[in-house]
Amino acid sequence: MAKTVEQLTKAIDAKLQLLKLTQDQTTSAIEEKNITSVERLWNTLKKKVEEVHDFKTTVQEMMFEAGSKEEEILKWSANIEEGVGEFEKTIDHLSAAIKEFQSSETQAAKREEEERAAQPREKKYEEEMRFEKAKLEQKLKYEKKIDEKKDQNINAKLPKLVITHFKGTPADWLRF
Repeated sequence: MAKTVEQLTKAIDAKLQLLKLTQDQTTSAIEEKNITSVERLWNTLKKKVEEVHDFKTTVQEMMFEAGSKEEEILKWSANIEEGVGEFEKTIDHLSAAIKEFQSSETQAAKREEEERAAQPREKKYEEEMRFEKAKLEQKLKYEKKIDEKKDQNINAKLPKLVITHFKGTPADWLRF
């Protein structure tokens, strides 16, 4: 029995070393903003922490079966939990980083979608503006023509009328 407890303890130590190695890789993955690597590291850390907990529980059972005192078992367990607690914080940190990456990807996708949706609106707006401009130009041309016609009518050359003066004699009446 002591041998299997020893073997399990060694396995726990090996897994803790692997967790430390994996934890060291997380910093560079987060800095590179490589979401695939971060997710893979998160999964590895999570699985290995679970394995350590499983081994710890098995060793605790074996220690109880071997007649170890509860205080010894609690002390040993606290030592293991202390080591695992650091990795659980890293797991939480990675979870937050994954959410942040996904959020930024989602926001980038939304911006891209909004830009794509804005393009047809911008085209439609430009077409409407061209149409309105053409309409205004036509109206201006029409108004210019009307103004020109008014100017022509005002400046029309009419024959001069000569008005003769009536001298007051009846013979002059017919001419007048």
